[in-house]
Amino acid sequence: MNTPEALGNTSTTSREAPPYQAPPKETHPGMLSVFTIVPPILQGFLRAVELAAEDDRGFALMDVRHVEATWEIVDGDASAYGFVLALHDGHNSRRLYLQYVCVFSEDESEELEILPMQDERYPQLEGGGIIWNDEVADLNRFLRP
Repeated sequence: MNTPEALGNTSTTSREAPPYQAPPKETHPGMLSVFTIVPPILQGFLRAVELAAEDDRGFALMDVRHVEATWEIVDGDASAYGFVLALHDGHNSRRLYLQYVCVFSEDESEELEILPMQDERYPQLEGGGIIWNDEVADLNRFLRP
């Protein structure tokens, strides 16, 4: 065995390894976690589509042709995401805006908003602080069969 002493090095430093911390058993899709490699924007997108599939106006993941633009605001108390989507709709296509907000508290709450869109690039939203991102190749790569 090649110990420091056997190699002629008499100075040794011993450190105890930090205790193992298992990943949380349940993580919410909008929650940041160092134990995951899935980006928060993708987690938010998947959760939003999951909730949309349960809504009367909704759609399934397979209906999404591509993501056109996104925005996200993530902090310790809440996460919010917006997506401009192009959907397959038979031989037609339609566009819509999908917004998902999750507030982390004792009474965790989720909100979903689905708005139809026409030819506008982005929906007109109230409030501020939204910075649109048109670089959505990573999300669209996820949608490929």
